[in-house]
Amino acid sequence: MKLGFKFIYIEKLPGFKAGALNVALRNTSTDAEIIAILDSDYIVSPQFLKLTTPYFQDTQLGFLQTCPGFRKYDDNRFKKACRIAQQTFYKVIMPSRHQGKSVMFGGTVGLLRKQALEIINGWDETCIGEDAELSLRLLEANYNGHYVDIELGWGLLPENFIELKKQRRRWTIGGIHTFKRHVKNLLAWKDLKNKKGLSLRQRFHHISAYLQWFSAMWVTSFTLIIIVVITSALFFQRPIPPLMADAQIMLTLAVIVLVWRIRFLWAVQVKLAVSLREATDAILVLQALTIAQALACVKGIFSEKVTFERTNKFTNLTNNRISLFSNIIELLIGSICALLASASWFFFSDWQTATMFSITFLWLSAPYFSFFQVHHWNNDEPDPRNRA
Repeated sequence: MKLGFKFIYIEKLPGFKAGALNVALRNTSTDAEIIAILDSDYIVSPQFLKLTTPYFQDTQLGFLQTCPGFRKYDDNRFKKACRIAQQTFYKVIMPSRHQGKSVMFGGTVGLLRKQALEIINGWDETCIGEDAELSLRLLEANYNGHYVDIELGWGLLPENFIELKKQRRRWTIGGIHTFKRHVKNLLAWKDLKNKKGLSLRQRFHHISAYLQWFSAMWVTSFTLIIIVVITSALFFQRPIPPLMADAQIMLTLAVIVLVWRIRFLWAVQVKLAVSLREATDAILVLQALTIAQALACVKGIFSEKVTFERTNKFTNLTNNRISLFSNIIELLIGSICALLASASWFFFSDWQTATMFSITFLWLSAPYFSFFQVHHWNNDEPDPRNRA
């Protein structure tokens, strides 16, 4: 069989990545049945197609996703942490979604049925979360998704923290826009009753997954509310709302967050076979993204205008001044929390109240000060032999 490659150059192409994929789809051979999607920085196993195409004997299979692997990260603690943070989704969450028939297409190292793509009119060129949005439409069209938990392709990680923030902003805005466009279908209980579209279990998985994109906004909002309330109480003698003054309620919230962190650390250690330190590093990276994702969430909610920020994976452009300046909001919020933690001991006469709010503010400052550690790792000079 003769293999041929076609390269298409278009100077100005609308629709971001989705636009490029639709052009490729229109130029795909008419007798093709399955389409493989790979990001340009990925190197794939020679066994990639041999191990994945047999699954498409199931005529209802619309897409298949494998676990993306990564390369050129061993020399840099920042990239090691990024690798663990990114693979947490594929190693911890995707197996559960596979059992619930709610697999998401990740956009690389995966395959799609061409006929299914044509039926749903390809990728949405107005959405920068095009791959996840596509897989949701395929599931709504009664196609199935399948997840194979093996690494058959290895790509590059974002080159530095600035590029990582760009990537997460794009993913967050894309996730919010996808949720806004499909929320009516996800909540259409009449369709569920008539057994149309997604099952109850699929709806649960997708709704819970999309709500997680709002988590950074809730964390930041909660932090800002407590800052305003306690500042008013300390300096303007305003009363503290009973819910915030109740030590049992605040302790309960702290325990819930602590249990979630312990579960995360345990799951990451078990599923990715990493040490406690490496799992903790991944948490620090995710925490350092809190403000970036919170701002992206707000933008996704209130604006449909999108800009596709390309993630640089090839050239190290970071220096201390740029990296620190890009985290000025985190520095400001973290510093205010630290100051209020100290001020609580001087302004509250009741030691229990002072202790409660001091610990609360130190806890709340953690996500915003995490970027200092991430910035330090980010500036570790990598081995030149491992440069892409």
